Amino acid sequence: MSLEERLKDEMKSALKSRDKLRLSVIRMALAAVKNKEIEERKKLDDGATVRVINGLVKKGEESLVHFKQANRRDLIEKQETELEILRSFLPQQLSQDEILTLVDEAIKETNALDMKDLGKVMKSLMPKTAGRAQWITNHSRPLSLTKYWSSSRDSRPHPLERRSVGVSSLRESYHG
Repeated sequence: MSLEERLKDEMKSALKSRDKLRLSVIRMALAAVKNKEIEERKKLDDGATVRVINGLVKKGEESLVHFKQANRRDLIEKQETELEILRSFLPQQLSQDEILTLVDEAIKETNALDMKDLGKVMKSLMPKTAGRAQWITNHSRPLSLTKYWSSSRDSRPHPLERRSVGVSSLRESYHG
């Protein structure tokens, strides 16, 4: 069953149970998916649907920050519930250890030797972590490859060890 079909089934169950908030959130997600399909003029696969839902989650998290700054408890509770519903449709997030293992594999796979090879590493890594590694770009938990290589099982230091790759470097190499 595709993710879009699952959303439609969940919408039907929310209609039957008269859960207005869940129904509203699922309709919003389906509308966003439909808008993206219209924009791209093709049916979205599960990966693209996950990216659309991730976008909704990010917007919701930004709204949550603003609601907290304004001390709007009613909106905070509603937004947290909406985010919980949206996240239930996303794949299980990878742990930091799992991602670091994938990073190690990508480095070996691409024979990365220095920071110039970071793009190759990210190109290899992104399809393996698509939709399941949001913390790489999250400011609260940056990925430090320096710390990783210094604690890795390999006794000889990796050439990239001299530099720490934080959120901005990863974001630039991914988006840039």
